[in-house]
Amino acid sequence: MNLSFKVFLSGLLLISANLASASATVALPFPKNGSALDTIDKEVRGVLRLDNQLILSIHNKSHFVVTPFFGVKKFQDQSFGKYTDSKRHPFSGGSNRGSWQGAVSVQNRLALFDGESLRVAVFDRKKFEFIGMKSIAWDLIRPAADRSGEATKTEVTKLRRRFKKSYLSTAALKVSGISADKGHWLGKRTKNFFLSSRVKGFPLITMKCFDSDMLSCQVDRACFLRNDSMKSSQISGVAVDLKKRELVFVDALKHKLVRYRFNSCFDSYKIGEITLPKKINEITGVHIDSQRNLWIVAIKPDSYHNASVYTWNDKTWSP
Repeated sequence: MNLSFKVFLSGLLLISANLASASATVALPFPKNGSALDTIDKEVRGVLRLDNQLILSIHNKSHFVVTPFFGVKKFQDQSFGKYTDSKRHPFSGGSNRGSWQGAVSVQNRLALFDGESLRVAVFDRKKFEFIGMKSIAWDLIRPAADRSGEATKTEVTKLRRRFKKSYLSTAALKVSGISADKGHWLGKRTKNFFLSSRVKGFPLITMKCFDSDMLSCQVDRACFLRNDSMKSSQISGVAVDLKKRELVFVDALKHKLVRYRFNSCFDSYKIGEITLPKKINEITGVHIDSQRNLWIVAIKPDSYHNASVYTWNDKTWSP
C-alpha cells in the first residue's frame, strides 16, 4: 500500500467517524421537582453556577438574581432554598435595562452581557457591588486563522464589511449567549469568550477582554462550524464542556441542544444532539458547570413544577 493511498484511506476513515458521531442523540428526561427551579423573575435568559449560588440574567430588567444552590435534593426548596432566599441585585442607578443574556466569572469579577446593545456590566464577585459598564467594540472582527496562518488584509476587510452589513440588519438581539474559554482554547494572552450569535452567517463568534476589570472588550473572531444545520436566528446560547472539548449550542426552533467538537476557531464539527423534554418551554440559555452538570433556561415556566431553570447530572446528559 503506497503512502498516498494510506493518507487517502485515513482521511476517509476520519470523515466516516465524524459522520457517525454526528448522528449520536441523547434524549433528556423531564426533571424531577428537586432539579427544577421556580424563579422570582420569569424573563430569565441565562444561568451561571458559582459554587453554591446561581446567577440568573434577566431580560429587560435593571438587576440580576442570585439564588442559593445546595445540590440536587428531592424537592425544589431543599435544592434552591425558599422563594424568599433569592435576591435581586441592581445595576447602578437602577435604570440600566437590557437584554441580559448571560454571565461569566473571571477571577474576582462577575460580568453580565447585554446581547442587544452589546454591553458588559461588571460586579464584584463576592459582594455583587456594581463596578462599571462599557460598550463592546464589534467592528474589529477577524476571520479564523487557518492552517496556513492569519487572513490577509483583503480577507479581513471583506469579512468586516460582510459582518457590519449583517450586524446592522439584525433586529434587536445580536448575541444570545456567552461562555468563558476556561480551557484557553483561544489563547492565554487575553480573557476569551465564546458568543452564540444571531447575526446572519455568523453563528459563533469570540470576544476578548484586556483588563482585569473586564471593561475593555471587543469581538475578535468569526468561527467556522462544519456540518452546521442551525440558523443564526434560532441559536439561543452556548456552553463549554471542558472535559470533552465541546461546545453545546441551543437550537431553540428544533427544541434541542447541538454538540460540536472544538479543535480551533477554524475547525469545529457537529458530533451529536440532545433532545429536550416537550414539557419544557422554548429554551433561552445553557450552562455547564465545573462538575459537568447541565443547566438550561426556558422562556417561561412549565405547567408541572412552575419552573424555568433545570439541571441534569453528567451521567444523564453525557453518558
